Amino acid sequence: MADRARREAADVVAAYDFGGLDEIVDVGGGSGVLLEAILEATGGLRGTLVDRLEAVERATARLAAAGLQDREREQRPRLPGLA
Repeated sequence: MADRARREAADVVAAYDFGGLDEIVDVGGGSGVLLEAILEATGGLRGTLVDRLEAVERATARLAAAGLQDREREQRPRLPGLA
C-alpha cells in the first residue's frame, strides 16, 4: 500500500505544475505521502495537512524526517469526530 501511495504521488507531481502556488492544503492527506512529494518537488511551497489527529502526527513526523518541517503548517482537527 505504501509503495502504491508513493507511485501515485509521483504521478500527481509529474502531471501537475505546482510551481505557481505559494501554499497547498491536503485535506484527508493521511500519512502525508502526497504532500511530501509535492513539497520535495516544489521549492518554496508551503503545505498544510488536515486529517485526524493520528494522521497529522504521522504526517508531521514524515515531513520532519524528509527535512520539510519548516515548510509544513501543522493543522490540528477542529471538527467533531476528527479529534
